[in-house]
Amino acid sequence: MSREHRSRPRTRRQLLQGAAGAAAGLAVAGEALAAPGLGLAGGAFPALPSKLTGRIGTAVDVRSIPDFRPPVVNVGQGNPAPGYVFMAPQINATSQSGAMIVDGTGQPVWFNPVINSDWVANFQLTAYRNEPVIQWWHGKSVLTGVGPTGYGVGLGVIADRTYREVGRVVAANGRTLDMHELQVTPAGTALFMCTPHSVAMDLTDVGGPRDGQVLEAVIQEVEISSGKLLMEWHSLDHIGVSESYLPFKKEPYDYLHANSIDVTPDGNLLVSGRHTWTLYKISRRSGEVMWRMGGRRSNFEIERAARWAWQHDARQVAHGVITLFDNASDGFSWPEAPQSRGVELAVDWAHRRVKLRARYCHPRPILAVEMGNVQTLPDGHLIVSWGNWGVLSEFDADETWLADASMRCLTYRAFRFPWTGIPAAPPALTAGRLGKLGKVTLYASWNGDTQTMYWRVFSGSSSAHLRPVGVATRRGFETAILVPSPDRYLAVAALDARGRQLIRSQPIQI
Repeated sequence: MSREHRSRPRTRRQLLQGAAGAAAGLAVAGEALAAPGLGLAGGAFPALPSKLTGRIGTAVDVRSIPDFRPPVVNVGQGNPAPGYVFMAPQINATSQSGAMIVDGTGQPVWFNPVINSDWVANFQLTAYRNEPVIQWWHGKSVLTGVGPTGYGVGLGVIADRTYREVGRVVAANGRTLDMHELQVTPAGTALFMCTPHSVAMDLTDVGGPRDGQVLEAVIQEVEISSGKLLMEWHSLDHIGVSESYLPFKKEPYDYLHANSIDVTPDGNLLVSGRHTWTLYKISRRSGEVMWRMGGRRSNFEIERAARWAWQHDARQVAHGVITLFDNASDGFSWPEAPQSRGVELAVDWAHRRVKLRARYCHPRPILAVEMGNVQTLPDGHLIVSWGNWGVLSEFDADETWLADASMRCLTYRAFRFPWTGIPAAPPALTAGRLGKLGKVTLYASWNGDTQTMYWRVFSGSSSAHLRPVGVATRRGFETAILVPSPDRYLAVAALDARGRQLIRSQPIQI
């Protein structure tokens, strides 16, 4: 589809990221400043050989942090926009689940693994109390009904640049947070889906029993600091089961499967119903449905090329533009299209008409039957996450595919943001000797740091008497540094692109 190049307005979240982007850009550019040695107290110290640590199966091999197995992320050729990728990989054969930030090469920047069968979702940058923060949902996945109808039981977490927790989001009225949506607002509130509950209902209209059970979607808004409930919305009060496209096969019947919430420019809510193929504008005050877009009861005329099915992640990014991820399949019903796509809809509000503004399709015919999202970047590029495929793509404003990042595990959503991380915890360090040669390989990492370009190595006969012995270039998440003839104790200091010390590790004994 050819059309004029156009710029997109920046969202609130994108505007918050300018300062962080500048700092992140400096850190990336600093690699060009690498030198044989960095001056210290009027002198210079030799460059120590360093290399990137490897992988174990589909996990990154991190020796400095025990039981730490972030998944390997492969980045293809291309010219992606600057920034870091935020994702929440789910466990596979060798790697862990958790919240993860990776750089433009696919190297982990920060990984926060979770234990047992826990999940993380909706990991992204936002703002809280006028400060950039990161947020994520943490809990367990539960399966209900038929088809890919997973929900979650959990809570929301908010952390600052140091990765310290500064807030929690807990559902009111004895409910729990579902994984599908978590939106922190400028007013210090959180909008989210609750874990749906089962309601007795006559389901004969959809081929079910008269005394059937149906899942009801519940949306809450709470004040984060106090947990005070501000709003609770119940889908069965406003949306009937007859709107669903999901064939009745099993109870409880998951007729709606609400999976995203966005705040519209007038302060109301845009909600996506996956199983009704409908976008709903909901009054934040009364809960009434103000209009339906798509589905069986659409208030809009939608051209054929713009129609969607089983969708995720509806966002109103400008006055007349809505983006969504068109899955086109639920994995059980016959696909409505041969592949999934990211979609931009052009909405004529006056005449209630919707046309296709742009579509973003992968060069391979990816059909993502679960999850997925679309993100508009400040430069007009789009990020499309292909859900259960574990693939993230970037497209330019003319719908041209630019690059992929992929891993062998799924992520519910994925995003690209600028970010500056300043971890509160010190760098991690371990070492191993190389046979009888006297040489030691030192493994150094600093989980969450975005500014370190070099590691200064210290050695000494005791932890209280350490001297600098060399400088190594940082290589990815964990750097393996060859140290010839070290003393019994070693430590490292993290240096930025200008050679300034950021922090020093605790010494270790070898």
